[in-house]
Amino acid sequence: MGGGSGQFIANWILSGKPPYPLLPTIHPARCKEPMDKSECLRRIKTVYSGSYAESSN
Repeated sequence: MGGGSGQFIANWILSGKPPYPLLPTIHPARCKEPMDKSECLRRIKTVYSGSYAESSN
């Protein structure tokens, strides 16, 4: 995240509602169920592995 996304999410968490409309880009339905740390890390690795290629250097 970047460009103010962190602040947007933090304000949403603290106030219980988004500070301004940003749907459907950020939507609570994207976070359907709580997950433990190991599942969170597994999902992060899955997402980033599709976005970045390892360097052959």
